[in-house]
Amino acid sequence: MKHRAVIVRLRQQCSARRAPANLRSPLAGGIVGFAVGLALVFAASAAVAADLPPVSELKPVAELPDPLLLFGGGRVETREQWVGRRRPELIRLFQHYMYGRPPAAPKSVEAVVERVDTGYFGGKATKQEVTISFGPPGTPKISLLLVVPNKPAGPKPVFLGINFCGNHTLLDDPSIAISKAWMPERCPGCVDNRATEAGRGKEKDVWAVEQTIDRGYALACFYSGDVDPDRNDFSDGVHPFYDAPGQAERDPHAWGTIAAWAWGMQRAVDLVALCAPRPVLFSNAQEDTWADPEGQFRVLQGADPVYRLLGSTGLGGASLPEPDRLLSSPLGYYIRPGKHSMTTGDWKVFLDFADANFRAK
Repeated sequence: MKHRAVIVRLRQQCSARRAPANLRSPLAGGIVGFAVGLALVFAASAAVAADLPPVSELKPVAELPDPLLLFGGGRVETREQWVGRRRPELIRLFQHYMYGRPPAAPKSVEAVVERVDTGYFGGKATKQEVTISFGPPGTPKISLLLVVPNKPAGPKPVFLGINFCGNHTLLDDPSIAISKAWMPERCPGCVDNRATEAGRGKEKDVWAVEQTIDRGYALACFYSGDVDPDRNDFSDGVHPFYDAPGQAERDPHAWGTIAAWAWGMQRAVDLVALCAPRPVLFSNAQEDTWADPEGQFRVLQGADPVYRLLGSTGLGGASLPEPDRLLSSPLGYYIRPGKHSMTTGDWKVFLDFADANFRAK
């Protein structure tokens, strides 16, 4: 099996600055719903067409629109129409109204392995810390933590994720470098917005690295603040190195923080397309109302026609599954009791979903 990113989750509440102001447009009740699970994976595209109306002229949409209906009329009937026409329309729409326009991929990306431990977890895995450099001089670097099972031989499937308190919180390991980037005070062991030794291993149950290794999967993870610290401005992170210089005011359609995080993930792995028809799992907690668990299921329902057009079985259920029951179809869904977080139980579900949709292929 080739390396591939199986599940990508941003388990973090959004501050107002994470997307353009357009995120709060009436459009959010309609076509944006279809986009939520897909639009975090950006493809570089041309400038947004001038014919898209301003937010003030948008009208609320009560139901999810038909994802196969072209802007100019007519329906998508073939894979070629989806790839060549409808998909670019939606990418352009999401960038214009939701996440902003990310820059093109850097012309060069350099990865340097800083530290290697081939006997990790008692010899079960190899741990690497990799520095990823890109962009103009001075652009912040990404410190990628990669833990790969040693057996069986050959390429391993990879879970790629962003953590929000630093790589050192994932494991009780004094050798893992501590990020020097700004960090939220809510992070364990954080003092004056800086990480300290006291945070080591404090989120090991959130990421369940050894459990993932034991199931035969690798984990790649980096701190979100390496790309863009979660602060209420755009003066740090990668934005100053890619935004147009000399602007009195920032372009309202410029990329926000969620866009920057997704763009940063592309520097770690080649994620340059919308998901369909790749398997994707949405997971939720019943008390995490901010994440809108029912709305996320509607997102999967909205994406189902596209998956079926492209030859996938799509969503395997017509209604929201019961708590603690994994819907493991290519458009997967899981909800559990509890609050906004990740647990070792969640990771068992992620791994079961990956086994069902990737290892069986």
